[in-house]
Parts: sequence; C-alpha cells; structure tokens
Amino acid sequence: MTKEFYKLQDQLTDLIKDKKPVKHMYQSASVQKMIKDHSDNSKGGLFFSSDEFQTYLAIMRKKGNEEFRPYMMEALNGDSLFVSSTLSRGDDTVDPCYASVLSTLQPSVYKTKIDDLHNPRMCENDGFWQRFIVVDMGRPSMDRSGEFNPMKYKKQYDLFDHAYKCHPREINVNDNALVFYDECRRRIELKADLYHKREVLKSFLSKHEGRLCKYAFLAEWFLSEGRCTSISKEAVEYAMKWLDFEGNSTIHQLHSHDASDDYQALTRIIDNINCGLLVDGETISKWQQNIRGVFRSMSEFTRYIKILENHGYITTIELNGKSTVVKVNPMMRSYASKS
Repeated sequence: MTKEFYKLQDQLTDLIKDKKPVKHMYQSASVQKMIKDHSDNSKGGLFFSSDEFQTYLAIMRKKGNEEFRPYMMEALNGDSLFVSSTLSRGDDTVDPCYASVLSTLQPSVYKTKIDDLHNPRMCENDGFWQRFIVVDMGRPSMDRSGEFNPMKYKKQYDLFDHAYKCHPREINVNDNALVFYDECRRRIELKADLYHKREVLKSFLSKHEGRLCKYAFLAEWFLSEGRCTSISKEAVEYAMKWLDFEGNSTIHQLHSHDASDDYQALTRIIDNINCGLLVDGETISKWQQNIRGVFRSMSEFTRYIKILENHGYITTIELNGKSTVVKVNPMMRSYASKS
C-alpha cells in the first residue's frame, strides 16, 4: 500500500512539473492563440494591455481575423460563452468568456472613430466602442511631483488580490438599498431617452444601466474592505456619482464632436451657395441632389438648412404643401464678395 502511495505521489509531482503555466496577460498575438489560451483559462479570464489601442484595431483589420471583434465584444460583456471552430483543434469554447482591456488612444484616432460611429456606411456602431470607458487623463496630477507611487495604493491592491482568491458567491443589493437602486436605473434610462434623436450618444448612455451594479459592487468591496455580503445604499450612491461623471464626460466629448461637425457642414453649404452649385430659388430636394453624397440623409440636410434660416442666411418658402423653395439672402453674397 505504501509503495502504491509513493508511486501515485511521484506521478502527481510529474504532472505538476509538466503542466504549462496559464497565461493571464496579453499584449498582442494571433487571434486563434488568444482564444485558445482563453479557453484554457476561462476561470480567470484574460487581461489585455497595450501602450496603443491601435494594436488591437490593426489586428481587427487584418484579413483572417474577422472573429476577433465579436470575440472581444463577448469578452467585454463577461456574461456569455464564445465558441471558435478550427480545422486542427475543432471547437475552442470559452465559458464564461470575460476579459479586461487597458490601453491608450490618441485623441485624433478617437475623433476619427466617433466620426465613423455617425457614418452608417462604416458599420462601426455595433456596440463595440460603447463597451469601453474613455477617460481623458489631461495633465498628470496623481502626485505633486507628477510621479506615480504604487505604494500609496497598496491597500487597494491587496483588496484586489483578496478578491481574486475568494470563492465565488452571490452578492445582491440589500433591502434598504433596493428602492434607491431601482430609482437609479430609471434615472439612467431617462437620461439616455433625452437623447433619443442622437442614436450614438444614446447607445453610450444606455450601457450605464449594466454598469450600475458593477460599480456598486466595487464601491461596496472597498467600503467593507473585502468583507461585503450585500450592496448598501451608500455603495449605490458612489456608483451613481461615478456614472454621472462618466456620462457628463461622454456628452461633452460627443457635443464637441457635433459642434465641430455642424460648423464644417454649414460652411460647406455656404461655400456651395457662393460658388453657384446651390442656386437661389431652387427647391431643397434639388439642393440636396446637387451635393449628393455630402450628407447622410435628407433629414440631416434639412436640419442644417433650418439652422441657416434661423441665422438669416436663407429663407424657405413652401409651395402648395408639395415642395419648399430656398431663397438666399443677398447680404450673404455681398459679404462673401467683400471677404
């Protein structure tokens, strides 16, 4: 019996020695390698980190990597499975499929992606960008010296280590916070509905409802120093404060984008009037045909026409309820010739 025991112990030791370490962090690799490692480590998930987010955008654009985008979307959701089929290995199943991404993105690249979100021809508005939290870092202000001292945050790091070692358990919003939690969800939904005419902005704000419980859990974890059994009202309040900050930041970013786009679009219309492409006395539909391809839809073009009319550049006259004629203010032409 003793001999058999030592034999089994030796076999177990050999297995431990031969076992390959599970990879948790990634910068870049082939898509199939990432998915294979993730399927081997579905319990711990993966953490993607890169100095430039362009690295992952380049992987997505590369031919043969078509499944990388849907894989990343499922991984960022963190609550479903992902199956990848290969000829050599068969199916690689990641269940549950969840991952985190930390990276940086140049403002010019981000602006281009926001432009693509507004352009239906680019097919970018599929929810991929809405899954990320964009933080404008600005000037370094973590320490007065401008240097980052990790020892200042040792307590927070220890709490995360403690969370990783804990056994999975169910944690719910406690009874005292349940009414307030439902109220917060309604506030988030109402805030998103305020921008129902701006599809891209609404799609970003709609994601906040799913983040509320996650942020509340993180807040409770720190408040209770890792000993939380339920989520308190105070934790939900902290979560809403962060979501309000995040929402206002998103609104500001997209408002800035819209203001810039509006200025460029209005200038484009005025230039086309002055060069004679848009003729005084023609209908709005004729104007839209003359600059076809510049604006995404007739409704968008009509919105800019209304802005110009409100500022006195043009006047619109409705004829028999069937068509609308545009009359150009002569003062606009004289101003253009002087300038």
